[in-house]
Amino acid sequence: MAELNIAIADDNRQALEMLGEILEGEKDYRVVGKAENGDEAYKMILRTKPDVVLMDIVMPGMDGIETARRMKEACAKDVPILLMTAHDWEELEEDALEAGIDGFLAKPFFVAVFKEKILEIMGERNLESQHLD
Repeated sequence: MAELNIAIADDNRQALEMLGEILEGEKDYRVVGKAENGDEAYKMILRTKPDVVLMDIVMPGMDGIETARRMKEACAKDVPILLMTAHDWEELEEDALEAGIDGFLAKPFFVAVFKEKILEIMGERNLESQHLD
């Protein structure tokens, strides 16, 4: 797998830094931007054009779902956006999927689970593109 450029957003600065360190410690990932709220995250994706966005659901101002909706409308139609939460996401799932969220990751964050989710998303997209040909 080629190196993935990842943008991350979390309003908890400590969690944001820790997540960045975890991902930078992996040879297949490069963190291209970090944001502490939805507005910063939206501007960051326009600027950095990442391959994947990891974003907390609960952020001040624009939450993760609204931020993702705006990202998908503006420029990130093909960029997988994964929402992270320490809470149950079932009641948010329908709104999140309508906003274009590609998946959910539980906190605490585990790289192995992230890798599985990315492979799953890429596999689904490859299948979809094969059916369009």
